Amino acid sequence: MKASTYHANGKGHWLLERLVNGPVERDELLVEGELAGHRKIVYVIAAMQTDGFIVHRSRAYALTDTGVAALDRLRAGRAVAGPVAEVRTSVRIFDRQVAA
Repeated sequence: MKASTYHANGKGHWLLERLVNGPVERDELLVEGELAGHRKIVYVIAAMQTDGFIVHRSRAYALTDTGVAALDRLRAGRAVAGPVAEVRTSVRIFDRQVAA
């Protein structure tokens, strides 16, 4: 699975900046995102929640400690990548009997 990458002044940066002052309800984020010119912000919310930068608690989204660290990197103009999901591979080895 590929990790998400967020860039300075992008949708992810906007979302983290919006949440830095406290939790915000989903509907409010969607309306403000649209007004700010960020289309389909719902996908960014889902990706950032999966990456652990934001959490959904009691009807509102809030920053995590990881999200605060990501926001600091974005404010410095550096891109932030979400954690790469652990990919589990399984290997099956079949014994073949070879006729002699």
